[in-house]
Amino acid sequence: MRGHLVTLVGAMVLAGCAATRQPAWPQPGAALDDGSPAMRAMAQLRLPPALREADVALSQRLSVSSLAAPRATPEVVDVQLEIDAQGLRLAGFAMGMRVLSLRWDGAALKEERHPRLPSHVDGQRILRDLSLVYWPAQALRAQLAPGCELQESAQQRQLWCDGQLQWRLQWQGQLLGQSQLQIENFAEQYRLTIESQPVGGDA
Repeated sequence: MRGHLVTLVGAMVLAGCAATRQPAWPQPGAALDDGSPAMRAMAQLRLPPALREADVALSQRLSVSSLAAPRATPEVVDVQLEIDAQGLRLAGFAMGMRVLSLRWDGAALKEERHPRLPSHVDGQRILRDLSLVYWPAQALRAQLAPGCELQESAQQRQLWCDGQLQWRLQWQGQLLGQSQLQIENFAEQYRLTIESQPVGGDA
């Protein structure tokens, strides 16, 4: 993602996990509220879909784990993701059920949740991670909080805030097609691996 890709995004797997398992995704505000003002401001990052340079239509398998427990079994979720000039649409599935739907049109973020989805699965975090992955670097830099810097090199992005590496994306393959991505969110202490395949149709 994410989902923290999601950011990101990977927290949706908690809907299908036993309540006794320690979640890989942070509790609400656990890391951001303790972090720098720059990182707290980054929690609200969201860019208009019209700034995208190309459409996205992907079927994804997400695995999320805690950086504090690297040997723990990752949690897994399936996602259908579409982004075009009209908006972002995401559907997340766990244990054969749709557990989350997100729609972002550049003005409003609409979220539909399964009743069992934990409250700390945050649609805004998911949207932030997706923005950092799929929006152009130039557009992202124009929206960064003061004190934050986005660095981009071959198949890698790094987000630095107040001199500290807070978020890193690395990928193999085609970012908008068949690929494997890894997001490490050092501020919120999770690792998200995303395996993507291009698809058609609505998410």
